Amino acid sequence: MKPRPWRTSEDGRPTSPRANHLDDEVYRIYGVGRDFDPSDVRSAVGFYAPEHVPVIEQAFRRARELGEPYDLELQFIRADGQHIWVRTIGNPVMENGRVVRGDREHR
Repeated sequence: MKPRPWRTSEDGRPTSPRANHLDDEVYRIYGVGRDFDPSDVRSAVGFYAPEHVPVIEQAFRRARELGEPYDLELQFIRADGQHIWVRTIGNPVMENGRVVRGDREHR
């Protein structure tokens, strides 16, 4: 599976343009149709088990603010309610000391 790029908006929030095509595996993991954009970080966080939301939020924040990569295995709740474990990997890309984008991947 290829990493999913994300970018930061002008105010520093992580975003990912819908133009970055997601493959079928990502939609399968989320259990959603193509009308949902799992690359939207704010929406994606809602699929993690409640006890893991603070963990992934902190990982996203540290990646965005400090350029710190992450590699986590967390419980995830698919749209159909099925609980699964996913490995999520994030690798920030820095330019001139600022995170400009990153690669995000679920397995």
